[in-house]
Amino acid sequence: MECILYGIYLVTLVQCLRALLWSDSNHAFKSRNTVNWPMLVVTLLLCTFATLDVAFGLRHNLVAFVYYTGQGGATAEFENISYWVNVMKAVCYGFQTLIGDAMLIYRCYLVYGRNWKIIIPSFMIWLASFSCGVVVIITFSTLDTSALLNVSQAEPYVDSLLGTTLGVNFITTSLIVYRIWSVDRQTASMAASTSSHRGSHLKHVIRIVVESA
Repeated sequence: MECILYGIYLVTLVQCLRALLWSDSNHAFKSRNTVNWPMLVVTLLLCTFATLDVAFGLRHNLVAFVYYTGQGGATAEFENISYWVNVMKAVCYGFQTLIGDAMLIYRCYLVYGRNWKIIIPSFMIWLASFSCGVVVIITFSTLDTSALLNVSQAEPYVDSLLGTTLGVNFITTSLIVYRIWSVDRQTASMAASTSSHRGSHLKHVIRIVVESA
């Protein structure tokens, strides 16, 4: 299933890179000055960690079903959290989550005219998410027992990581949607003749933001 989703991701990645690097008006690659470098760097980082995650998963399957000959079979191998492949998969997941959330906060920062006060709550939750991610990785790498991912030692930190990630996405996405909606209303009240076109365009943007959160 992960490989299927990764294949779908590669299709969207190509479209994303095309939008970032190719100019339809000039029918050529964009110049360095016109490339959105923060978005490009984030895109490449997410691609790198997603690819590593799939590669580590393949490695783990080969070890569990082909090379492992100890007691318990493949199940025992998969339950060994401290195995370096499991630790690296946790690292990849953590970095993907933190980078994605950071970019969402950055988008909110831009939407509000680079007003850093708006993103303080989201940034504080992001720092908490970062701390939980570090603790989860340390916990996974130091466990000496074989158990599933919801063992008592790691469960509180995993739950906290998921909770803070959801919190960042909900708060930041809500702020972005509210900003776009408020601008749409202001535009409609100021220019009734153009509100229909402008409003429909901004509502389409709202749908895209919500779906991508």
